[in-house]
Amino acid sequence: MADTSKEVRQKISSELPELLARRYDRMDAMIPHTPKGINQMDVLSNIRNGVYKSKIPYPEPVWKPEILSKKVGNLTAEEILCIPKIMKEYQDALDNHKNTYNLIREENGKLENQFWRDIAEEFGVTNNPKKNMLMEIAYDMGHSAGYDEIYSYYSQLVELIK
Repeated sequence: MADTSKEVRQKISSELPELLARRYDRMDAMIPHTPKGINQMDVLSNIRNGVYKSKIPYPEPVWKPEILSKKVGNLTAEEILCIPKIMKEYQDALDNHKNTYNLIREENGKLENQFWRDIAEEFGVTNNPKKNMLMEIAYDMGHSAGYDEIYSYYSQLVELIK
């Protein structure tokens, strides 16, 4: 007897996680041009585990206090007395925001450098004089989609410099 559409949907939904897991395992195994004896999951697993992503949370935006946008003629005496304190708090918040972004940029730079060192090491091109050119091409082709795509392009193009 044929399965009803409801039974088919239930069967598919129960088997879907396993099917997807097997598909991704096959995709990892099919990455082209991976040299023999190299653990191809090293950089890929680091990408998927967020090793190359900053752990510093982005700061909340800093909004200019409304009182600092008012015209002087519209301020009350109490507001005028509060302005120096509010300006200092606002400037401190801006400075903290800027410092946090600088820390994030610095950490992102270190993590990106680590990514490039790891990928060059994985494919055995750490001392190749053309590795920087390969990095630029792989980055240009895949950076809009993230490190996964950069890795994919790098793995396909690395044979050109070996």
